[in-house]
Amino acid sequence: MAKAPSAGQAPKQSLLARAWVIGSLSQVSGKIAESAFHEMLYLLLWSTLPFWLGGLIGYATSDVQEKSILITTVATFRNGELLVFTISTLAPTLYLMLHDPDGARIFPHKLPLSTIGVLTVVICGALFALLKANTIRDVPFVFALSVALSLLALLLRYVSMLYHRLRLPEVSERTLRAPETNFVREFQRHVGDGE
Repeated sequence: MAKAPSAGQAPKQSLLARAWVIGSLSQVSGKIAESAFHEMLYLLLWSTLPFWLGGLIGYATSDVQEKSILITTVATFRNGELLVFTISTLAPTLYLMLHDPDGARIFPHKLPLSTIGVLTVVICGALFALLKANTIRDVPFVFALSVALSLLALLLRYVSMLYHRLRLPEVSERTLRAPETNFVREFQRHVGDGE
């Protein structure tokens, strides 16, 4: 039979719970993960609209005999557009990480995750500027790196959505009604004092 921890000892955590950067993922419930996953699907649908719609239009309007929808879609983000996409994905992600709403706990692993996000934004901004200045000599490398950075940004976005939901307080009818109840009490006390 396992011993219960004494008053001075903290309970033992699982190996995942102690892992750097992702340790709090062990606390995420299936409901939170499912909710964040559905939101992520809609985010992907709308944020990648210029790429897949551009690829579809490029395919439909192309005169080339042997054309591929994959090639026309990749052509829509071959010139650094993924770098901008990555930055625009990380901006709200960093806000989720760095802003603590009222009643919420501190964002788990805030410092390392936000540092990774900011470094990614800086790298993307610098590479995009160099691409537009036509000073990049190895464009295929920058394209491959932009794909990897985009995937990293999407992973950070998903993890930040999980952690944000995890840190929010439980909402119940009582907590929703608390300001109203407090207002009524204060009003009754005020009116009662005036008589």
